[in-house]
Amino acid sequence: MLVLTLGRIVLLPVCHGALLYAMLDSLPSSRLFRVIVFVEAAPPTTSIVVVIAHMAGKARAAQLVAWAVVPQYLLAIFTLTLVI
Repeated sequence: MLVLTLGRIVLLPVCHGALLYAMLDSLPSSRLFRVIVFVEAAPPTTSIVVVIAHMAGKARAAQLVAWAVVPQYLLAIFTLTLVI
């Protein structure tokens, strides 16, 4: 769960942010657009994955993903603030 949380909430936004920063000159000059593009990579994993896994009869997988979302949302408070 630690790897999933750190990978999704810390590592992916850092990689995404670095790529966007490298391409900053080619992005539109709208500040709102740039904020949206940078923030888009930072939020936690969507909870629809839990619903789909449960409907597919994978109750154990759904439970694991549901528990993995909790620390992501807790850490997202800080990562979203840093990204913005």
